[in-house]
Amino acid sequence: MDSESRSTQAAARALHVNPKRIYKWQKEAITPVAAARSGAELKPATAAELRQLRALARRQAQELEILRKAVASCLL
Repeated sequence: MDSESRSTQAAARALHVNPKRIYKWQKEAITPVAAARSGAELKPATAAELRQLRALARRQAQELEILRKAVASCLL
């Protein structure tokens, strides 16, 4: 067990909280998307950024598919 895990365990005991809950809170603090999945509310700016990034990812996936098809047709 590493020192971070031991300190989390100690904090859980001191706070009378299940260690899994602390790990969940840590993950949510690091990853806003994980917080959103667990039902926590995102800040409006974070939610807007997430929507923009998802839209960008969709566009890039479409562009990649177009390029793959173009390369495949050139190789025929």
